[in-house]
Amino acid sequence: MKTAVETIFVGRDRAYNERFLQMCGHYLVDPVACTPASGWEKG
Repeated sequence: MKTAVETIFVGRDRAYNERFLQMCGHYLVDPVACTPASGWEKG
């Protein structure tokens, strides 16, 4: 989701949008980033 990530660093490190992190905290979700263009990681 492009709107949830503000900055992409090396590997799976991401700087997430503050509102996205608030939503994740509310629903007890831990965001995990997949490598771009790697379809086998998403399923």
